[in-house]
Amino acid sequence: MRWGGTIVVVRNRKQTTEIEILSRPLGSRGQPQRKEPGTGRFIALLTGFADPAEYPEQRLLTVTGRLKRVETRPIGEYPYPYPVIAVEQSYLWPKPQPSVPPYFYPDPWHYPWYPWYW
Repeated sequence: MRWGGTIVVVRNRKQTTEIEILSRPLGSRGQPQRKEPGTGRFIALLTGFADPAEYPEQRLLTVTGRLKRVETRPIGEYPYPYPVIAVEQSYLWPKPQPSVPPYFYPDPWHYPWYPWYW
């Protein structure tokens, strides 16, 4: 299965890493849609150590793998059922770049009405 969303927290265990993800609908390229509402949570189970600095909170992650089990863990006082995915492949999407408004005239010599604007 292919699933993705926003990283909530990363937990390293002895031999695996659990990445808790807020699931979001995927686009045609498999990228989670950041502006869409979350559809629940799941745990992506990676083999070995994954540095939490490389998987920071609020980044988008898409994983493929097999459903291993469903675990019930609390969110606050609410018992929440988490599907656990044994990850075969993952893709950490790049950070969105801030949009910069275009700058059309880098200096006054390129102003289209120069020198007639006075």
